[in-house]
Amino acid sequence: MPGLSEKNLKELQEIFRLTPVTIIGSGHSCSFGFPSMGDLGLYLQREIPQLELSLEEQELWNRIKSDISDNLEASLNKISQADASAEKIIVKIRQSVTKLFRSKSKDIERAILCEPFSLDKYPLLRLLQYLYNGAPQHTMAVDVITTNYDCLIEILCDLAKLPITTGFIGYRIKHFDSTYLTRPIYRMRLITAKGKYKVAYDPVRFIRILKPHGSINWYIDGGKPIENSLNHDIDEAAIVVPGPFKYRETTVCSLFDEIRAIMNDILKDARAIFTYGFGFNDDHLQRVIEDKLAKGMPLVILSKDWTAKIKDIISNYPHVYAFRECEKGTEYWCNGQRGRVDYPLWELNCFMKTVIE
Repeated sequence: MPGLSEKNLKELQEIFRLTPVTIIGSGHSCSFGFPSMGDLGLYLQREIPQLELSLEEQELWNRIKSDISDNLEASLNKISQADASAEKIIVKIRQSVTKLFRSKSKDIERAILCEPFSLDKYPLLRLLQYLYNGAPQHTMAVDVITTNYDCLIEILCDLAKLPITTGFIGYRIKHFDSTYLTRPIYRMRLITAKGKYKVAYDPVRFIRILKPHGSINWYIDGGKPIENSLNHDIDEAAIVVPGPFKYRETTVCSLFDEIRAIMNDILKDARAIFTYGFGFNDDHLQRVIEDKLAKGMPLVILSKDWTAKIKDIISNYPHVYAFRECEKGTEYWCNGQRGRVDYPLWELNCFMKTVIE
């Protein structure tokens, strides 16, 4: 394997045998056509002025709008919780984000479902199948954390017939019950013994999907979180938008509070972590991960580029593995060594074929 030593390759393969917690960021969704943070900022610059704003809301919007396409979160952080119209403008932003992502979701999901299904098209799904099939015998769940609002992971798992849970139970109208994220799932079967039937219950491994920033198909009804299909129109999804209310929402709303608590426990027990398209721009997630890195936990990072926070992690914890796009292929950091290869190892499809499959 040019550029990577046999030792590096074996170490990477061993990390994935540990069934790492997988963290999926916006890079994965963007590859399907969902908007990047910059795209979202441009959309809000066009959309918000078309809404009916009070004088106070208009003044607040004028204060933050100029840089919103360059750095969405930094711009929204200019909103102070002391601003009289802060909550109202955040609601309008959330409603606008809901409108955009639900529209995009319908188009993208329709395109996925209209094409003949093939695992070759979906490297993330191949990875999840590998982790699902290769996990130790008594593993209850393969864990996926995503900060994305879309439902791509859920759809792909359904296409591959991988059992999943997001913590919601029901059929058309699903209600949140956090115990469905923490307890085993069993499949009933009948067995014959001496001409008599007995019932046996076998544990079923599942993909546990945790969405600490919410989902485009979640909403709050009467104070309670509901999951429904994209065909059910809603004005405001249960999502956490960037900005000053981000962490207040994740602690005040019981839905996000319960998800984050379970996520913390999962990360604290993780034997390894793999991130894909994730820039480490969630301070809470980063703190929990760094606590584990300080104890020597393996981490593998695949990203189109390394954000400032990824560079800090590489500098502070040189035992990590990180891959990013460069002019003629991939730049990598492998357990203290920097190098390059002339093929797109930073892309999950190439990574899967080169390292895992």
